[in-house]
Amino acid sequence: MRRIFHAVLLGLVTLAIGAHAQTGRVQTIGDVSFAVPDGWAYQAAPDFGGMAYKEGTGFWFFAVYAPMPASGDPVADFKAAWKRIILNTGKYKDYPGWGTYSTYEMPKTAGYSGRFNDDASVDKTQYARVYVLETGKSFIPVLSLSGSREMMDSLNYMELAVIGSVRQAPLKASPVKQTITTADLAGLWVYGVGSIRSYYNGAGQFTGNSVTTGSAKYNISADGSYSYSYGGLQSNRVVNDDDTGIIELGGGFFTFKGRKHVRRYRFVNLQQTLDGSTVLSLWPDKEMSQINPKTDTEYYTRAASK
Repeated sequence: MRRIFHAVLLGLVTLAIGAHAQTGRVQTIGDVSFAVPDGWAYQAAPDFGGMAYKEGTGFWFFAVYAPMPASGDPVADFKAAWKRIILNTGKYKDYPGWGTYSTYEMPKTAGYSGRFNDDASVDKTQYARVYVLETGKSFIPVLSLSGSREMMDSLNYMELAVIGSVRQAPLKASPVKQTITTADLAGLWVYGVGSIRSYYNGAGQFTGNSVTTGSAKYNISADGSYSYSYGGLQSNRVVNDDDTGIIELGGGFFTFKGRKHVRRYRFVNLQQTLDGSTVLSLWPDKEMSQINPKTDTEYYTRAASK
């Protein structure tokens, strides 16, 4: 597998996708478990599990690594992971964006603290992103690799799903659900929005702001019926709403069919987060070519059972 991994890093996607692709399942590397998405090829090496997908000229490769000892400094941990995984290939010049590391905070999908960053290879033929998932005394490195940043981000939702599935024993990963039934949706789901727009005059002086924030709640029964409520601010104005209706599933779409409103989405996936809650990911009802997974994904959260 190490030879295959380096072949991928060289831009040669040699995994036999059609021959090895399976339905979603959980794999392990040592005491680390993680989900492999539907249709992705999987192979294991002594210190990482690699999964790959190819479509046309595009390729995507994720690898979950065995834990490394934590230093207490997430930036230093990231540097150690980048050196271990990326610099040893000889395809990358240095550490990415030195001094500008981004904090890895994805509570809606994972809940891990840590750091991540990314960079293009020297010859610009591939793009690598490394995540460091802090678990306490250790951290788990996760690699995402593709042909370019744009190519990588087109499957960002799957990247986040794999990262969100990673567990270290005694915790155990669960598969990422890429198909659902109404029974999977039973419970109270919450979706929050929030934004502030600030205004300035011609002299650059602050003149005020406009606040939009709110929380939508869907209480869904196992038979697919639901009640809906919303409360918040829309451009500083108080807004409230409510409705009842039925969930409709089919053809990859997810529809809240209410008496007042009909909201139709594309279903993305359903998965458990680190704290035991469940996240439902949806896209707007647009043509796939018009969807940006990084900005268009909506996350609905169901709290863990007590």
